[in-house]
Amino acid sequence: LGEEIIAMAEREFGPLNSHIHIALTDHISFAIDRIKTGLEMSNPFIYEIKALYPDEFRIGERAAQMIKEQLKVDISESEVGFIALHIHAARQSKNVSETLKDTRFIKELVSIIEEELLIDIDSTGLTYSRLINHLRTSISRMEDKKNIKNPLLDTIKEQFKESYKIAIKIGEYIEKTKNIDVSEDELGYLALHIERIKETIKCVTESNQA
Repeated sequence: LGEEIIAMAEREFGPLNSHIHIALTDHISFAIDRIKTGLEMSNPFIYEIKALYPDEFRIGERAAQMIKEQLKVDISESEVGFIALHIHAARQSKNVSETLKDTRFIKELVSIIEEELLIDIDSTGLTYSRLINHLRTSISRMEDKKNIKNPLLDTIKEQFKESYKIAIKIGEYIEKTKNIDVSEDELGYLALHIERIKETIKCVTESNQA
């Protein structure tokens, strides 16, 4: 069954790193054993996985359907998330632990923004999805040393001082953790994103009070 799921993923994405043949097959086997003995594993990154890797998650859902049809076992959304992680890791030729580390890191950045703004961003909503996708794209650019210019930088620094301060804090955390340079241009785009979140939360609050 593991091989059938991998073949389905390769039809969708092209050849995957060969390590998936052992890693995913083992994972599915252990997951089914766990479920049969009533041991469910929760996935603390389920919302991040769904937002960051939607195509892989879709394949994970189809895998869950195959498992249900062939083995009469229902697997949870958490397990679907783990399957999606394995597929994404194989697409990137990374270990699952590396992919998980990247996903956890982005969640940590979101937590800093939430703490600074004193809010909880709904992890099932579009605002959350847009934010973590922006963070992932931005970090990829930094890692690849691809600098982009931000023509609005001076305006952003002037008009959105608080959001820019939070962006600086995020930038410092990225530099310290990943050991990569974060440009002011990237900070400006992040500040814009933070400002948009503030405005969205404000609109929601005002409409709830109306």
